[in-house]
Amino acid sequence: MRWLLLLAMGCGSKEEPRVVSKDVFAEDYANAMCSVQLGCDLIDDREDCIETVERQWDGKVDTGCFDGTLAGECLDILETMTCAQYEDGAYAICADVVDCSEV
Repeated sequence: MRWLLLLAMGCGSKEEPRVVSKDVFAEDYANAMCSVQLGCDLIDDREDCIETVERQWDGKVDTGCFDGTLAGECLDILETMTCAQYEDGAYAICADVVDCSEV
């Protein structure tokens, strides 16, 4: 009986990657990015930041090259990012969300 429990614990299903739709990405990205910037004392006004960043991404997600899985990875990174990681450019993966170069 004990081996069944161990087998079940070791053979759990893999967590599915987070997939984000293009309909919510610009807003979610802006919220996450501006939260990081505010927490790192890079901006003073979170609402102005959100408005600006969301407007920048609105047109980008409609290019036809939007990748929902990469969008999920991008948001996962932003939501756990430290100031040191921000300074190192860890958010650069987010540019791949709308990368048309491989199409």
